[in-house]
Amino acid sequence: MALVSPRMVERFPFHDDGALTDEPEQCAGGRPITVTNPLSSQHSVMRQGLLGSLLEVVSTNERHGQTDVAIFEIGKGYGAAEDGRSTHEWWRLAFALTGRAEAPAWNRPARPYDLDDAKGVIELVAARLGLAAPRYAPLTDDPRLHPGRAARVTAADAIAGRVGELHPVDAEVLGLRGGHVIVGELAIAGLSGGRPSVPRVAAPSRHPEVERDLAVIVDEGVEAERVGDAIVRHGGPLLLSVALFDIYRGRPLADTERSLAYRLSFGALERTLTEDEVDAAIAAVTHGLAADVGGRLRT
Repeated sequence: MALVSPRMVERFPFHDDGALTDEPEQCAGGRPITVTNPLSSQHSVMRQGLLGSLLEVVSTNERHGQTDVAIFEIGKGYGAAEDGRSTHEWWRLAFALTGRAEAPAWNRPARPYDLDDAKGVIELVAARLGLAAPRYAPLTDDPRLHPGRAARVTAADAIAGRVGELHPVDAEVLGLRGGHVIVGELAIAGLSGGRPSVPRVAAPSRHPEVERDLAVIVDEGVEAERVGDAIVRHGGPLLLSVALFDIYRGRPLADTERSLAYRLSFGALERTLTEDEVDAAIAAVTHGLAADVGGRLRT
């Protein structure tokens, strides 16, 4: 619903996490717009973000005993120029997850939604739109999100936004007591058009891929994304994918170190790779990791 209470606008203002330059309808801005004759004080201001509206839906569900909620909305935020003579609208995709991502069964306990589920949602959206894989950077200046459990997200010049766990204080104020609430709000190029472009696909190779696992020791302060970027940068044209699958701390590593384990896939469309080609790519990656992030392989 576009009309919300003043406290929702104050608590969830608009954010501009990187304007999509070719999409003026995605650029947020302006002061809140107050309705002249509202039906109630709870619906008297035009919203500037979608999260407040979604969290009201989550709260309503919880009050009715439904604590497992996964919802999304594509809608608008609204702002007015300082002189009050013009208004502006922008489109956003937002979602909220709380409760159980997987119900309990005889062979497993219940699994609650977490930040990885939200990242999976964003990565699915990017993949369906034919965009590059999203990139994440730590987000520490949003008081509405839990410190250490929030990130800015971008995908080329087509997605910009933020994702994270709602701060426990805000969850308490809003009456959300069902557990952690994971939220995200994204600007997406072409969102106002309402229809994605026709997807383009490439035929899979008839030749097998070669997988290699690398455990890279780096200082604690080195972000995993930087390590992954270094692998991609030095892996060469035969490197198809890189995936982080394990993080290790403890002996024999120093207290200031951690080990990040990545699975690398190599392949070519027209032929089967040789061991020498893969070994050469791994050697280039190893050298690049040392130069770029001070990393060394764990043996």
